[in-house]
Amino acid sequence: MKIRSGRLLLSTFFVLSACSEGGGLDAGPEDAGLMILDATARPDLGQTVDPLPEPTLGNLTPRSGSETGGTRVTLRGTAFSEPALVYFGDAPATSVVVLDEVSIAASTPPGPVGPVNVRVETAGGVAELANGFTYHRELRLDAIEPARVPDEGGVLVTLRGKGFDDHTVVYFDRKPLRGWRLIDAERMEGYVPALEPGRPEVRVMNRDAEVRRSDVLHVYGTPDASQLAPDYGPIAGGEPQELLGDGLTDAEQVLIGGVLVPGL
Repeated sequence: MKIRSGRLLLSTFFVLSACSEGGGLDAGPEDAGLMILDATARPDLGQTVDPLPEPTLGNLTPRSGSETGGTRVTLRGTAFSEPALVYFGDAPATSVVVLDEVSIAASTPPGPVGPVNVRVETAGGVAELANGFTYHRELRLDAIEPARVPDEGGVLVTLRGKGFDDHTVVYFDRKPLRGWRLIDAERMEGYVPALEPGRPEVRVMNRDAEVRRSDVLHVYGTPDASQLAPDYGPIAGGEPQELLGDGLTDAEQVLIGGVLVPGL
């Protein structure tokens, strides 16, 4: 069997056995045995490889996220394969994982406010979804001033954060902020409703996003003193007294006759 140089590529290895003296690759079948264990497909030898199917991209969940990026999305389509690249606009996504042939998980990069095209690239081709994802302004709640209010409500507070607009609404344990006013994109103010003592969940929402926090406001019970015992003592003071009533747990000061009582 004659083998011309360059006509057959071996992708792994071949084994020559039973070579006769003075034989070699040009020897006939009676002189040498050549066993090919694996060969790369070659069109010129009549061998073909089926191409990978071209991917498609149908939808994303969720379809919107913050301009700061980091939104975890799931892309749905067909013919997904590894390795895969995902782009939001011209920016590559991070933490891309091909879950199966019809779904990919990825984290969005930072992007400009507004819609962008989403693109998936695999060895089989490119799939693109026009305006597949929309970036919205970041919505954030950083602080409420003052951070302590009585349970009876009615206190004017200022909320500080980012992304506030005319469509922003605020709830304290499902009770709306009353008489609110937008100052700018980072400040708004209004009156706290009556709330139970503790730390209410503060929920800030607009058309695009929602944020919830339970660590920015403390509601204390309104003090209601009902009895002072023994309710008498020397003019010089110093007589221990016991104050009874409701809402005294968070009391910070006690005044008797307008005079601050020490040692509370």
